[in-house]
Amino acid sequence: HELFWKIPFRFLLDAISAWKNLMAGQLPYFRAVAKAHFAFLIWILAHKKSNHSRNMQKRTIVGMYKGCIVWEHFVLKKKSFKEIFHQTA
Repeated sequence: HELFWKIPFRFLLDAISAWKNLMAGQLPYFRAVAKAHFAFLIWILAHKKSNHSRNMQKRTIVGMYKGCIVWEHFVLKKKSFKEIFHQTA
């Protein structure tokens, strides 16, 4: 369900970045983003009939950090890996 807002939002952020770089004279960057967007859209359309992800079992990911690293680093001022990922037993 998250894909319905995350993918368009990601496309928007990519497009803003691409246009900003185009205005700064970075035509290769703009082309790369456009090429990636078109490739993704073609991939989605080509694989729409065979959605394998629906058939896959949902598994719990072991070892995945559930917090927000950006918050920890910039707001809580934790600068090292050990500070952010320190486990208290």
